[in-house]
Amino acid sequence: MLALCGIIAKMIGAMYKIPLTGILRAEGMGLYQLVFPFYVVLLTISSGGLPVAISKIVSERMADNDKKGATRVLWAAFFSLSIIGSLGSLIMLLFRNQIAAAQGNYLAAIAYVGIAPSVLIVALISCFRGYFQGRQNMLPTAVSQLIEQGIKLIAGMVGATYMMRYGLEWAVFGALVGVSLSELVALLFLVVAYYVVQKRRKNKEKQSNANGNEDLLYARSMLTEAASEVEPVLPTAPVSSPKTFSAAQIYKRIYAVAIPVTLGALVIPITQVIDSLLIINLLTHSGQTIREATSAYGLLAGPVSALVNMPAVLSMSIAMALLPRISRLVAQKKDVSQATTKAFKYSMLSGAPFFALFVALGTPILRLLFRNALNPDMVELGGFLLCFAGAYVIFVSFLQPAAAVLQGVGKAYVPVVNLFIGAAVKALGTVILLPIIGILGAVLATLMCYMVTAFLDTIAIRRYVKNSKGLLAAFLLPVTGSILAAVVTKLAFWLADGHMPSIIALGVAGLSGIIVYLGFLLIVRYIRWDEWRRI
Repeated sequence: MLALCGIIAKMIGAMYKIPLTGILRAEGMGLYQLVFPFYVVLLTISSGGLPVAISKIVSERMADNDKKGATRVLWAAFFSLSIIGSLGSLIMLLFRNQIAAAQGNYLAAIAYVGIAPSVLIVALISCFRGYFQGRQNMLPTAVSQLIEQGIKLIAGMVGATYMMRYGLEWAVFGALVGVSLSELVALLFLVVAYYVVQKRRKNKEKQSNANGNEDLLYARSMLTEAASEVEPVLPTAPVSSPKTFSAAQIYKRIYAVAIPVTLGALVIPITQVIDSLLIINLLTHSGQTIREATSAYGLLAGPVSALVNMPAVLSMSIAMALLPRISRLVAQKKDVSQATTKAFKYSMLSGAPFFALFVALGTPILRLLFRNALNPDMVELGGFLLCFAGAYVIFVSFLQPAAAVLQGVGKAYVPVVNLFIGAAVKALGTVILLPIIGILGAVLATLMCYMVTAFLDTIAIRRYVKNSKGLLAAFLLPVTGSILAAVVTKLAFWLADGHMPSIIALGVAGLSGIIVYLGFLLIVRYIRWDEWRRI
């Protein structure tokens, strides 16, 4: 459910970038994207680990049949995040000028005002999403994602178009106000969904209690009649009630999980902040103008990243569903290896084909989607970057379930440390490569970050999860299939292009690659036939 709605939401988000790029152009998209690294850092600090923590602890409470305890976890987190989220929004408003100056383009300052309220709003959203996910109810989270993207599409386009009359930076401000509005509507939906679910649960409990009372009265009458005919028996031991926690204990348990997860979640946003600070400044020092450097950054962080990040929703959905399941298996002292291997297989199965698609068809895809928004030179550069950035998908498809597994088995700090090591590699790579090969250096540095982190996570899982020997095959077989698919896709497009419209040629080439990819995985029996049928 999360994957399906997440794919639709990501598609809306990616498609939104097309008309938005047409309004703002590459330079405006550079300003638009400059805001997000610092925004995501503040967002992660205020709420990054809370959905995971709430999901994990609510799942444990529900396993003990402690529904009231699960609700107390939600409201404890809500109170805490109201304070932290407010501070995050205030920091963004107060320091917007200093941040924009450090990034190399002061025009970004006004844009921070438009998105600042979202820090608080998303922090509150994370409470309800974590609560619903912990109860294995993925529908509210999935629908709220669709609401976010739908409102952002409408409000962002209207805001950017209306505010363009006042200048490019004000058009970016209007688009970001649309983001804040979309988060507010999503929060209202989750609040309503929570109370609807609570009302239904209470009605069921009343009905159950009423039926139980009738059964109890009948049982008592039967026991009274038979009391004189049977020997008295010893009373059975009372059923133990769930262990209750004080508010202090709830906060301790929440943040014991949330802090390491937040630190891990901070790594990628911090690397994006590093990009926002380094790319424009290094490119300008290399001889480009501020406008050219901002446009190059906007191309990478906008159209290219929008396409590359879209497949990540699949692995993210699998990871979100995996964590409470792993936590429950660990709490029940059961083997987690089967659930772990299956999650990696599904995540890699869904992510690897996009690598083939982006490597083989990067430039034609960008030309089709952004031909009215970008000039031919920017399309060619974007397609070139997409060919290399497409490899992100493979490693992200591995890293997200890997982090969920390690968090679920109680080793939440391990993926954090591994990501920090990867981020250090990225920062060093960016500083070295960017002055030499330009914007491509930022792409290759990010790729090195993911590769190092995936290698370290694999070692950790082999150490902490028994019977996890199938991870290498779970990774290598889809990668091999995607490489074969990329070759076939490129050849098919080369043969079809010029003989039919571009969109049909892309469809024929993509379909050819998918057939080769799935055929390869069927031949090597990557997933059993009964699993294919379920998929």
